Amino acid sequence: MKTNLGFCIVLFVALMATSVQAQSSYYLYDDFNSKTIDPDKWIGTYVSTGDTGYLDFVCHIQSGTLHMQNYFYGNTSSDLGSVRGTNRLLLPSDTPGIIGTIQVKAYELTDCLSNSSETQVRARIGGGYFKTGTGTLAIGTVGANIFVRRLSGSTDKANVFEVVGNVYRCNDSYCGTSTLLGSLEADVLGTLNKGEKVTLQLEWDQANHRFIFKRDNQPEVYINYKESDNWNPSWDDVLPPHDSRKRLDVLGDVPGCTSEPRPMAFIEVKSLRVVFPAACGVK
Repeated sequence: MKTNLGFCIVLFVALMATSVQAQSSYYLYDDFNSKTIDPDKWIGTYVSTGDTGYLDFVCHIQSGTLHMQNYFYGNTSSDLGSVRGTNRLLLPSDTPGIIGTIQVKAYELTDCLSNSSETQVRARIGGGYFKTGTGTLAIGTVGANIFVRRLSGSTDKANVFEVVGNVYRCNDSYCGTSTLLGSLEADVLGTLNKGEKVTLQLEWDQANHRFIFKRDNQPEVYINYKESDNWNPSWDDVLPPHDSRKRLDVLGDVPGCTSEPRPMAFIEVKSLRVVFPAACGVK
């Protein structure tokens, strides 16, 4: 099966205080109303797994808005597995919560006839929150994400996208593989149509050992990681992670393929504004 579409997302992100329901005052962190991205506020990076054939990844300010783009291909040496390419901006400051409003405009992706792995594109907010144990680097880090996703094998109409949330624990030093501690799929968080704005919220509720997910004005839903079948009772959630920086990224997974057409994925995000809560001390 082959799917050819186009993907462009408008994303508004605000970083919130400890509670979604009881928000504190905010301070503008960056409205991107400058000629270039402020290096004191952001760390840009491109992360790939395997032999990712990235062609174009953009992260710059254009006409007073942040513009992020990721355009890449899978490898052609095998019909097994997939590779991931991520265009990412890291926040150097820590925050327990994120709010984002996303509007999907278009996307493009192609899958592989000889590989069952699906091509997918995502616009994601999230990051690492705490660490279980003393493993090297990212090993044992628990993180959470909330994102908009489109899969090449989706049976939804072409302009329908899933809203997904998950909590995971990293299995290796760079979190190339992870184990799910819980997930919320479209049957919980729903779908959205192309051009429809959706507001997504993610918060770590450490006191109750859970993450809170919320969409628009719908009720909050939760993932309690200590109730997961994959949670070891000897673990706890008090140690800081190897990397607590939250992130804004545009990414995708593309299968390896020895046949034509070569799988590809394209995703673009623009119009981003970031605000820190007063609790972070940023003024």
